[in-house]
Amino acid sequence: MTIDTGSTPVSVLDRAALRLGLRLILWGRRERPQMDPVELHRRAEVRRAAARERDRIIAASYLYRL
Repeated sequence: MTIDTGSTPVSVLDRAALRLGLRLILWGRRERPQMDPVELHRRAEVRRAAARERDRIIAASYLYRL
């Protein structure tokens, strides 16, 4: 293997950009921890209940104004 010493050296900015790009690629490919399906279902139920309560309060406030 030979090294061509006549080539232009890589600048510090190019090295930093290469490192940043590689880190972004690795960050984008990371695996997120999987949640328990039961926990996901429970959270969805809590969100639905909160939405129903919010809608009930809004409807009651409109009836109060009439």
